[in-house]
Amino acid sequence: LLTLYCAGLPCTFRCLSLALCRALCFGTRTPVAGYFRRAHSAHRTSRALCRGSAHLSPSNMPKKRRNGGRSRKGRGKTTLVDCGHCRCKPPKDKAIKRFSVRNLVDSGAMNDLKAACAIDAYEPPKLYSKNYYCVSCAVHSRIVRVRNAQARRVREPPVRMRRPRRD
Repeated sequence: LLTLYCAGLPCTFRCLSLALCRALCFGTRTPVAGYFRRAHSAHRTSRALCRGSAHLSPSNMPKKRRNGGRSRKGRGKTTLVDCGHCRCKPPKDKAIKRFSVRNLVDSGAMNDLKAACAIDAYEPPKLYSKNYYCVSCAVHSRIVRVRNAQARRVREPPVRMRRPRRD
């Protein structure tokens, strides 16, 4: 916006010259001012017509996900974490999180360790780690799958397949 001062008052018309600005402010009937008013009003109506059909503003664009792919809910910004696959920095609320619990010793050496151990109820230590993945790496390494529009609406987590405990 071009701010001009016509007769001591601030004027905020988008115009090219001071004469045109004064003509618009004071309502003088000049051919230039009349043309400018007609062109400006025609431009506004054409934009209003286009907005309904072809152009989508951010307020009425279709949303793919209800949460926008994030779980930030009222926070402005969240911390960045490292992707465990490609080392990019996705936001913590957008990253796919997986908690993994693995044995520190592989299964082949586990039998040898149990045979050589003096304590019968000895459990070898486990390795606990929380992994973060960006969306593209999680899809690429099949940690999460792409779902169609109908399946994306299902919000409950999938059924866990747990092994029965050996007691």
